[in-house]
Amino acid sequence: MMLAAFLHPALFWSGLGAASVPVIIHLLNRRRFKILDWAAMRFLLESVRKNRRRVRLEELILLLLRCLAVFLLAVAVARFLGCAPATVLPVGTPAQKAHVFVLDDSVSMGQKVKNTTAFAKATSDLIEILKIIPPSDRVGILLTSEPDPAKALLELRTLGQADPESVAGRLQSLTPSDTAGQLAQTLQAAGKMFQNVPIDKRLYVLSDFRAADYAGGTGVEELRRELAALSAGKVDLVMMAYGLEPGGNLTAEGVKVLDKLTIANKPVGVQLRVRNNGPTRQENVSIRFVVRTPGGEEVTPPAKVIAAIDPGEMQTVKFDYEFDAGGPAAIEAQLPADTLAGDNTAYLALNVRPARKVLVLNGEPDVMNPQADEAYYLLVAIDPTADYRYGTAVDVVSADRAEQVDFEAYDAVIMANVAELLPAELKALTEYVSAGGGLAIFLGDQIKLNFYSGEFYKRGTGLCPLPVGVPRGDANRRMSFARLARDRIANDAVMRAFHEKRSQFTQLVRFYAYVGIDAKATVSAVSSAVGRVNVLARFNDPESTPAIASRTFGDGTVAMIGSSADIEWTDWPKDPTYIIFVNDLLDHICRRGAERLNGRVGGTVAHAVGADWAPARASVRTPAFPAEDDVVLEGEKIAARRLIRYHDTRHAGIYQLTLDLAGDQRIVTFARNIDPVEGRLECHAERHLRETLTVPFEYQNKLAPQTSAEAAVTAGARQEYWKAALAALLMVLAAEVFLGQRFGHYQT
Repeated sequence: MMLAAFLHPALFWSGLGAASVPVIIHLLNRRRFKILDWAAMRFLLESVRKNRRRVRLEELILLLLRCLAVFLLAVAVARFLGCAPATVLPVGTPAQKAHVFVLDDSVSMGQKVKNTTAFAKATSDLIEILKIIPPSDRVGILLTSEPDPAKALLELRTLGQADPESVAGRLQSLTPSDTAGQLAQTLQAAGKMFQNVPIDKRLYVLSDFRAADYAGGTGVEELRRELAALSAGKVDLVMMAYGLEPGGNLTAEGVKVLDKLTIANKPVGVQLRVRNNGPTRQENVSIRFVVRTPGGEEVTPPAKVIAAIDPGEMQTVKFDYEFDAGGPAAIEAQLPADTLAGDNTAYLALNVRPARKVLVLNGEPDVMNPQADEAYYLLVAIDPTADYRYGTAVDVVSADRAEQVDFEAYDAVIMANVAELLPAELKALTEYVSAGGGLAIFLGDQIKLNFYSGEFYKRGTGLCPLPVGVPRGDANRRMSFARLARDRIANDAVMRAFHEKRSQFTQLVRFYAYVGIDAKATVSAVSSAVGRVNVLARFNDPESTPAIASRTFGDGTVAMIGSSADIEWTDWPKDPTYIIFVNDLLDHICRRGAERLNGRVGGTVAHAVGADWAPARASVRTPAFPAEDDVVLEGEKIAARRLIRYHDTRHAGIYQLTLDLAGDQRIVTFARNIDPVEGRLECHAERHLRETLTVPFEYQNKLAPQTSAEAAVTAGARQEYWKAALAALLMVLAAEVFLGQRFGHYQT
């Protein structure tokens, strides 16, 4: 049985009813006159009686032509689309099928297909399918970027209620998202849609089925589980494939700043990673960078060129840029146009600092004799002119005021001969380092061994890298001393002042007292669960006692120096190598300023503000501005601080967080980038897809070349026939007039 499809079914049924009007007029005309016998008409009636059959046949032909003309007019006005197999029962019975369409709108669906894209082809096909689905069938549409039934493009309802033209308009307005496909979660949402639906169920997945999405792991297992659940629920599965073999495609895999911090008036290195995900070698690839300065200007440095990049190869492109002021900044890297536009741009958000901020917790301040102050030589090494000229600003706080310090305001913290920390101070410092902060620990005569080897070390799980023992040597008599062992200095950037030929400088540095560390404890500390301890230098004493050690702690870094920061235990602070070492040490432990600002699409934007800015009004502007309005954020109060989060980062690009406090504004920029895996466009063939998914399904390759017969069926199912119906109507009217005159029913 075939069912005719119309864009305007109501007009067709009205026109079909109007086709009976010529019959009604004919019947009424037969009863219009009263019949009277007249003798003079006897011979005429005899003649008519002889021709009655012919006349009736002529009238029947004209009547049929008039009915056909009205029918063709109804077909033309209702816009006939062709016929499809009947899938519904007569009017008044329940819908026979429920259709849920899962439309893949991930980045890779933006792949070019001739003069369109795979996504545009998929939405076009979906619109055409909706035209031939009976109005009484239920239809639902889900996007893989929104795997939530509550956010479905179309909730499961009868197509007649959904207004097909409105649904088609929404589909035509869609573009590929910046997110990776979440097919398993979307299938789970489809399963929820099908719950308590007693009629036949059919699920369609319109996707490019890229091989990278089916490479194994927990994602594939989750996908199999959801498909098995749908199949067990008697849902027919249809996979509609829109994948092509990849053409030339370069992917911007990520852009990052090479320095931990971006400091004004100091060159910063920027690196872009580019991968050739196409099948052919690419040559003379021009890469454009756009820099948005803290002042809001857009600067375009000279383009960089990759001479050649082979298929599957990844290359890096570097350039240096110097910002002339502090503030929020951003860099955009752009590749030339190719098969996939969505992976041609990478974004980097930066917070340009006027200077690096370092906190020194001073365990032995001395106001009367500044050179005897524990922090004096540290200040001379880090910021000798006290005007940030060397890119670092130092705040010195007495250790007994550590509880009042906001560690988050600093890029690195130095403990200089601090006796101990209160539990609240230790907790705050631990959280700071674990979140990415840097800590350097200089020892001295004020330290309390029970704290350093107790809660501070905590059997290898605390901040202190190594357990601290009883000091060795006599700093007062200075009759004996230790040096750094020339052959026990690690090839690490922190120790570059003593590398290679410069190792002879170790003979110029004396340590009259230093902290002893049990060798056995050192061995156990190396296997600590928190992070491997790297011993960067050792003393030349018989035990080869660690002099400088470092390790990661969470996302941060901790370093420990076995002697003092001043000249009480050593004469090192008076040697030029001390200045080099201290600044290299800060470079090593300093937290990365850009990492917290950059991430993948979908990753939450988070920013913590101190108590002074906690009351500020917070709002975020997305990359979709002005199409999307600014979003006001409430934030979450944590102690005296306020943590502001924004979760809906579905766009790639730069996000601008604005804090407004009584007209005073502070701006922070964040960047979100697409997953570079989206640039890998190789398709999963039907055979491999069946092996991977392990459930039965119907497979349709929508971009495969069609045979002439398939093309004829497809064209017939999709084109409109109103023009043909209108032409047939004109022909029928012409035939009716011609035959009417020929039969003698019309005056000539």
